[in-house]
Amino acid sequence: MAQSGNLVCYYGSWAHYRHEPAKYSLDDIPVDKCTHLIYAFATLDARDFVAKQHDSWLDEDLKNYRKFVQLKSRNPRLKVLLALGGWTDSQGPKYSQLASDSGRRGRFVSQVVQLLLQYGFDGLDLDWEFPNSQDKHGFTAWVQDLRRAFDPHGLLLTAAVSAGKSAIDAGYDVPQLARHLDMINLMAYDFHGSWEGTVAHHAPLYAEPGQSPELCADFAVNYWIRKGAPPHKLILGVPSYGRSWTLAGSNSSPGAAAAGAGRQGRYIQESGNLPFFECCLAEKEGWTKGRTQAGPYLTKGDQWVGYDDVQSVTQKARYAANKGLGGVMMWDVTTDDFKNLGGEGKNPLVTAMYRALRG
Repeated sequence: MAQSGNLVCYYGSWAHYRHEPAKYSLDDIPVDKCTHLIYAFATLDARDFVAKQHDSWLDEDLKNYRKFVQLKSRNPRLKVLLALGGWTDSQGPKYSQLASDSGRRGRFVSQVVQLLLQYGFDGLDLDWEFPNSQDKHGFTAWVQDLRRAFDPHGLLLTAAVSAGKSAIDAGYDVPQLARHLDMINLMAYDFHGSWEGTVAHHAPLYAEPGQSPELCADFAVNYWIRKGAPPHKLILGVPSYGRSWTLAGSNSSPGAAAAGAGRQGRYIQESGNLPFFECCLAEKEGWTKGRTQAGPYLTKGDQWVGYDDVQSVTQKARYAANKGLGGVMMWDVTTDDFKNLGGEGKNPLVTAMYRALRG
């Protein structure tokens, strides 16, 4: 059962392979601040429909699973979960094929219970992005099957869910999911991105003037509640990365025309995406910082990036507390400023949310 004040921290295990100063080790996780740590990701075997390690060299040979679970020794109240799925693994039909077949679901459930107990995880986080209208019944049945199998072992069951109205309507039987899940991690980001022809902050708490009122965290929170989710089970997702564009002209104010994705960053080389610690470096290196009610943004030349900083994540954590939500979650801790490149201390985003949740 979720209580208010949870700080759920996702850990993207591939950060192990980044080069300094972006390389992230388990020792970098702010274990003292998080109430729940979620290891991303295990994947679904498309042939046998069971959970498997995504990277057996890292997860098993380097004992990353076991070392991750052992972080509980540094915070005895910490809960440690394994996430299944993610954006890439959700592509294709395999999750639909699993959820729609009771025999496959049964095999998956018995195997995943063994997997969690073998390594000492406290539960499973479902990251199927995104079930559609044909999947709604199967997804509910899968969650119900997992709940029945988890309860005798005291295992937690959570899910990362969409913040988009059409995806919520299509894929989720909200009252049933809310009944069986311990926490509902609301992915309240990527409302905008370089797939659009104008720049906008990708994770606004409230809709900006001129934008759809549905494209913000506040709408998503209220819509999940209206559909039947108890506020104390909803966890507001907060991104530790920005979405970037290449501008189409000289106008760099929010809403300006864009020609495509922003250029790759120095350390995490993904067009249209800039980790928070690289935003910190950009600000130190003279990018111009602006702010709208949606949050901060940085510009330099033809580059534009909207992201969350200490001020905006503090506002979101206070919103979650005032709304009676179960807390906040960060996707993901490996892109917070964990090396203090920006001079605000290590892990300033997680730290700011921790302080805000505790008043």
